[in-house]
Amino acid sequence: MKQRLFNTALLLLVPAALALGCGDSKEGSGAPAASGAPSATSKSAATATSAAAAAAKPADKAAWVKLADSIDIQITDKMDGDKNTGTITNKGEFPVAAVNFWMYVYDKDGKQLERVKGEKSFGEPLAPGKSADVKVGPLKEAKAGTTIQAVVSWMRLPEGTMWQDSGRAPDPRPMVK
Repeated sequence: MKQRLFNTALLLLVPAALALGCGDSKEGSGAPAASGAPSATSKSAATATSAAAAAAKPADKAAWVKLADSIDIQITDKMDGDKNTGTITNKGEFPVAAVNFWMYVYDKDGKQLERVKGEKSFGEPLAPGKSADVKVGPLKEAKAGTTIQAVVSWMRLPEGTMWQDSGRAPDPRPMVK
């Protein structure tokens, strides 16, 4: 009980003392300069900031669509076993824990040859600006001269919020030029 009371008093007094400038060294005062160690206030502010960042998520449908469009999936005709290999890059503003997507293969005239579903869960959330390896398929029609396009239709953020829009991945789907 005494420890809790002391901790509460400390939490109330430290911010007040910092606001009054008690940690600053004054010329000729003989008081030591504030150490380079972060204060309790800056530690709690940093914790609150990182918790807010982890809980951040798109605010509306348009923001979710923007995030889905910012997940860049590049698949090659190279194989690993029976799967095509490639990379997935988060070019958005929020970390992503998992995605479901559709891969479309088009011929040189833009005719859809194939549609294959893919999914990727990340051990650690895919942070903005980061990439990871991905495997999908097989894409049987992916050959030289074809175009491969991806559409994200479902996502899960690290804090658990999920978004889905299956209408983004119709079959057939015109090639985006």
